[in-house]
Amino acid sequence: MKTVTIIILNYSSAEVDIIHSVPVQNDYDVYVSCTLNYDLDNIHYMVVAGDKEVVPNHFTPEDFC
Repeated sequence: MKTVTIIILNYSSAEVDIIHSVPVQNDYDVYVSCTLNYDLDNIHYMVVAGDKEVVPNHFTPEDFC
C-alpha cells in the first residue's frame, strides 16, 4: 500500500506535526479535518511521498506555501 506523510503547521502555536504512513487519500482536506481533527482555518499542511525522508525542525514558512 502506498503511503504519504502529512506535515501540519499550526498557526496559533507555530508547532509542526508530522504524521507518517497515511494511506493515499482522494481528499486530504477531509482526512486532515475529520480523521485527524484539525481545524483547517488554523493550519496549513503539505503532503509528501511516504518514501521521502522528512527531517523534523528543518521547515521554513516557505515550505508551506
